[in-house]
Amino acid sequence: MTMAGFEKRTEEVMALSAIVFLVSWAAPIIWEGKLPDWAVFACDVGMRVTWFVIIADYLIRLWRAPKKLTFMATNVVMLLSVLIPMLRPLQLLSFLAALNRQASARLRGRVTTYAVGGSIVLMLSGAVAVLAAERHVGNITNIGEALWWSIVTVTSVGYGDYYPVTTEGRLIAAGLMITGIALLGAVTAILASWLTDQVASETQDKQQRMLAEISALRAELKHLQDQDGQPSNESDGQNAKQDGGDAV
Repeated sequence: MTMAGFEKRTEEVMALSAIVFLVSWAAPIIWEGKLPDWAVFACDVGMRVTWFVIIADYLIRLWRAPKKLTFMATNVVMLLSVLIPMLRPLQLLSFLAALNRQASARLRGRVTTYAVGGSIVLMLSGAVAVLAAERHVGNITNIGEALWWSIVTVTSVGYGDYYPVTTEGRLIAAGLMITGIALLGAVTAILASWLTDQVASETQDKQQRMLAEISALRAELKHLQDQDGQPSNESDGQNAKQDGGDAV
């Protein structure tokens, strides 16, 4: 089986494992102290199992790759999702990209998928992570405040009504700001590219319509010239016959 075939077969499994991890990781943080013991245990098992699935998938891909260093360099997100727990939901991007390839093969469509999907996953993960770090020492005390803070941080708005005070929370904020700037830049580039293509397409359509109109006018002009020339030739023939008769 080729690497492409292996990736296609495992995309849905990895997407499901990412969803299970996100729920298992976020639920005990969001509902701290409110979940029954069996739910907390189930979340712990879910996190461990999905970590095993993700690391096994990465090692298998690395083993099957013909160039190991190239694979590691081009799959940094996958490696980070193995090493950093809060980034494991990024495995969802591979599934989103697979769906997008079925809908559109254009590079812009794939970039849009990564930008939008990455923004959502990043904001959710950042919100849960900062809530875990700040709940007992800062002013971010519930998931609603954490989500609001995550959104304004990713978009570089920064109202300042909620802010991290711990070192871990500030590191999370720095990562969100840097990534948010990159995502906004990608979205801006996509929009600019789309507008440029629209203008170019409209200009091309106008040029084609103009050329078609010019061709139609030329054809009509030639037709009129042919019609004007036919009676003139017949008249010349009749005059020639008349002159011959007079000569006889």
